[in-house]
Amino acid sequence: MKKITAYSLLILLTFMGCRKDDNSKLPELEKVPLPLVVKLANADQLISAANPSSFNGKFTVDLYFHEGGLPQKFDVVAIKNGDPSTVKVIQENVTTFPSTITITGDKLISLFGSIQAGDNFDISVDITTLSGKKYLAFPPVGIGYGPNVNIQPGESTFVRYSAICVYNATLFPTGQYTVLQDDWADYHPGDVVTLTQIDATHISFEYLANNPLPIIITIDPATNSTSATKQQYGDYGPPFGDWFVQSVSSPDNVVAPCAQEIGIRLHHTSSNNFDGGENTIRFKKK
Repeated sequence: MKKITAYSLLILLTFMGCRKDDNSKLPELEKVPLPLVVKLANADQLISAANPSSFNGKFTVDLYFHEGGLPQKFDVVAIKNGDPSTVKVIQENVTTFPSTITITGDKLISLFGSIQAGDNFDISVDITTLSGKKYLAFPPVGIGYGPNVNIQPGESTFVRYSAICVYNATLFPTGQYTVLQDDWADYHPGDVVTLTQIDATHISFEYLANNPLPIIITIDPATNSTSATKQQYGDYGPPFGDWFVQSVSSPDNVVAPCAQEIGIRLHHTSSNNFDGGENTIRFKKK
């Protein structure tokens, strides 16, 4: 409350100190159009680090206040990993609002070079007012357009596209994989196991059980998570009976396409009521 009172007093004193003769010395005020940059939902939201050239994103460049003054133009620009020194121009002279802009992986590569998992690309606009004054989206120092611009309801002055390793069956080869971990101890680290692709979201492997049946792993491409419904995978002879597995919630349930690794945590049970507990198995492409 003290800060608010002091600030209000400062404003009051400032206006009280202004004389009529000083008005001619005040700078002419100019409306600066506030941009609205929004991703389109019917285009790519993320960049596949495993195949960045496949990226095809779309966003709109618009005005937040349509009843306000128009700019002379917007120039669409981007930076990589939050570094304003990397700023590149995507499209100049946008004067129609809203405008839909397309950005591809190949375009980003041509501007910034190779794309790796973890890279972020922020896209916004440089504003040129009718008087020719320019406001940078990503200035070398300070905040673009000044502080508190994005506090307006629904305001968005930039979009971000991040590169992650999105699972894609065609880019995640099955075949021979090296065992990194097997808590069930059918395998030892360094053993080689064959992973088989069933379809775009399912792969399988076999344990060293008698009469082995493939354990089918489901991969969710939206989250890169793995899971397995309850299924029989073989037997180990008397007195155990048939053995079954199903996945349990765990950070180990993940596929890492760029590293070509996959893991899952499985609960082992038998038809004769033996409980083998929870056991993680992880593989890496040989």
